[in-house]
Amino acid sequence: MNRLEYEEVLKVAGIYNPVAKIIRRDILEESYTHEWNGFTISFNKCPLIEGRIPLTVAKAAHRKYCDSPLDSKGCTYRNFIDDAVDDIYLNDVKEIDEQRYDLSIGTYVHWLELAKHRMNNRRDDDKYLKEYGFQRKEAFLHFLLLLKDHILKKNGLPESELARFDELKKELYVNIAKRFNPSISPYLWMQQDNKNRKLYNDSNEQIMKFSQRTVLKGLIEEFDRAVNPFMNGEVDIESLNDIDNIYVAGNVEDDYDENDKKRKNCGHLTIEDKDGMQNHMQMSREAEGFQFLLNCTTPSGGNLYIKHYFGYRRDDIYTDGEMLILHYTGPYGEKICNYNVNLTRGIFLRDTGNNNHPVEIDYEPLIEYLKYGIRYANSFLYDKINGSPKVKQIL
Repeated sequence: MNRLEYEEVLKVAGIYNPVAKIIRRDILEESYTHEWNGFTISFNKCPLIEGRIPLTVAKAAHRKYCDSPLDSKGCTYRNFIDDAVDDIYLNDVKEIDEQRYDLSIGTYVHWLELAKHRMNNRRDDDKYLKEYGFQRKEAFLHFLLLLKDHILKKNGLPESELARFDELKKELYVNIAKRFNPSISPYLWMQQDNKNRKLYNDSNEQIMKFSQRTVLKGLIEEFDRAVNPFMNGEVDIESLNDIDNIYVAGNVEDDYDENDKKRKNCGHLTIEDKDGMQNHMQMSREAEGFQFLLNCTTPSGGNLYIKHYFGYRRDDIYTDGEMLILHYTGPYGEKICNYNVNLTRGIFLRDTGNNNHPVEIDYEPLIEYLKYGIRYANSFLYDKINGSPKVKQIL
């Protein structure tokens, strides 16, 4: 999870009370600490809640999202229940520590173990954690709603927050998507890139001089629209229906490599099919380029991987510009096709183990595999998005 997601979770949960700015010097990023009902909520390497966090809330949250919680350093708790304490236990430890110089090491450790054993036999209602961090924005939102209900119940009020989880989760996704603005096309994205706009436009001019590359470019644009359906003009963010497998993330501002100038709307959009991350599509926008990716298992058991990207590769002229990578392996891992195409330079590359070398290759099979990838990408959206002209099962 990143800063953008952290902030949006707090907003939809109704817990947005910034009181102190935190500056991460390592990545030149800033966020805010929030104070709420005796809890401190901050973002460093992960969203973190500090305070007397009820163990019952932590257990209920863990049953819903089984991601292991994180500590303040962003490390995973092996068993967060063992880190719970209660006031009686802390008082016992304090009294034992006051006598530690009068005890042997064995006795000191034994008394501490007895204090922990007595606490483990007490009810969970009075136990709490001192900190709890999150890996996923959904888990963070769910936890906050559980915590709000716990406070309502403690004050004799009816619990009502968790019942809004699905509604607020959708609002969260839509808000993040709006800040990311997934409708921006690659062309418009590169026109806003003052550093690399000329390289991109020169690349397009070169591609349009050759009919085969022009045909391939048209199919690639169709592939991009399949990977990111928000670019097709028929789908908007508000029309999301089942968004459990659609994720938008990423900081909406990013640095150019060579200076501190920010580019807005950087980030990535991921769409998974019902089988999860094994089959997924992703669109990414970076300060100096973009990427569209499809990775899926085909009905025959093979794997199709297609990536279209544009970037300035200073150390390799063969991968400088607009690239199409298409790999297809059979069900037993055998390589059936392995295409690396530099559209800007009009060359195909073959990986010989150490270096990429330009080779001549036939366009026709490449075009057929790309069409197959487009059909498969379109099929990901079956029953996911209302209003899309491509929402139909093709395969």
